[in-house]
Amino acid sequence: MKAGRLQASRGALAKLAGVSLPVKTAYRIARLLKAVDAELALIGERQDVIVKKYGREVSGGNYELKPTDSNWTDFIRERSELMDIDIPGIPDITILVSDLGDVSLEPGVLADLDWLIVDP
Repeated sequence: MKAGRLQASRGALAKLAGVSLPVKTAYRIARLLKAVDAELALIGERQDVIVKKYGREVSGGNYELKPTDSNWTDFIRERSELMDIDIPGIPDITILVSDLGDVSLEPGVLADLDWLIVDP
């Protein structure tokens, strides 16, 4: 899975983890969420390095970067490279729709988790 896709689906995964699920399914999702959070922490650290590299310090160690800055294109290129990295540490888990029980999820959540939830 690519880093960008993982980052984009984190919110949907947290929503799924916040609903009442059968024990086995809940465990699998909790295990997955733990792995996702660990990988996203590493991605976030690298992203901070990229922001510091191309941004300018505004106060107290905070950096700012705007689309109008001359190095914005370089920032976007390097960040895109980061988001395109394959993340090997994510468990290969598939959740069947039937494993979710009577859970109601918004279509957007399901769309973000199409790599995880399948309906054979």
